[in-house]
Amino acid sequence: MNNKLYLYIVVLLFVLLLQGCGVFDKVNKNETRYYSVSEDAFRADINRVRDVFINAIKESDTSMIKNEFSDYVTSHIDLDKELEKMSDTIDGNVVSIGNVRAYSSGSRTDENGDARYNSAIDILSVKTDKNKEYDILVCGIYYHREHPEKQGINYIYIYDNSEGDMDDYTVIGLKI
Repeated sequence: MNNKLYLYIVVLLFVLLLQGCGVFDKVNKNETRYYSVSEDAFRADINRVRDVFINAIKESDTSMIKNEFSDYVTSHIDLDKELEKMSDTIDGNVVSIGNVRAYSSGSRTDENGDARYNSAIDILSVKTDKNKEYDILVCGIYYHREHPEKQGINYIYIYDNSEGDMDDYTVIGLKI
């Protein structure tokens, strides 16, 4: 009798242990899912996008960045119209660019378990030959486990600093 009781307790503990380890793949909304992104691959890609974006600004050729937008954004908005808005916003030819910073703006797992790794590029003090100055923030998703179509640039903020008013900005793309 003691052997049977001992065996039941061992089996019960084993089942509880397996459940706690996620062997049964029980998912709830509060579960944290971990994922890994190669820092080297991320750096190489975001620096490539940064360089494409800077060249597009210098050349006043927004078509250069068109392929950097996520498939999700390009399928939900008229990207040509949005890029035209960008060309209309920046008044004049770019004569200098201040500090440029490309970085991860963080990773997160949302309530549905969607894991994503966000990216951002700050392009500060973009000055034109018409004495205008802009700060540009490029936001995107470098990695999205459940929705790879959202990977790429999603939206761009262009702040007109000429008047010193940070409330004067233009948004290009789609904030997702």
